Amino acid sequence: MIAFLVSTNRFEDILNVVHIHGHTGSTPQVKRTTGIISEIDRHVNIHLLESVDGNWNQHDGYDAMEYLLLKYPSIDAVIVDGDMAAVGAAQAIKSVGLSPGEDILVVSIDTWQEGLNAIVLGEINASVECSVEFGSKVFEVINNIEAGKTVDKVIFISEGHIFDITNAEDALMHWTR
Repeated sequence: MIAFLVSTNRFEDILNVVHIHGHTGSTPQVKRTTGIISEIDRHVNIHLLESVDGNWNQHDGYDAMEYLLLKYPSIDAVIVDGDMAAVGAAQAIKSVGLSPGEDILVVSIDTWQEGLNAIVLGEINASVECSVEFGSKVFEVINNIEAGKTVDKVIFISEGHIFDITNAEDALMHWTR
């Protein structure tokens, strides 16, 4: 995700980033925030201005972005945990006369249909998919154990994908969730 922001080559000097995270204290929020901060710390030109709760949903994502826009006049990018909260953040950016995806880059985590639609509309720049393979793989292992079959001690699950304007429309055509 940070690599995507850096790859845009829009920021030669300082990149002011805000983060709208999921429900405070939840395991996904803690792990994602830790990972985002760890990656940001590797880039001296990226400054995390603030991280606020967007509670995974559109309404709270809007409110969080509205608060951040009022507090920080110079936001270059927003990282949002959850496509629905990212859609809300994009709406808040539009409400102050800015263009989401242009004036402020919007990068999301989760990849849902709503996020892909926002990418096609140019309101979200990218969405990083969380692998949906974990659940089915877990049940497969449980079923194999219950059936008395031997299972591998280590099981690898493929990484998610990064969706942007180059592949979001195609992903929507094949949407199955």
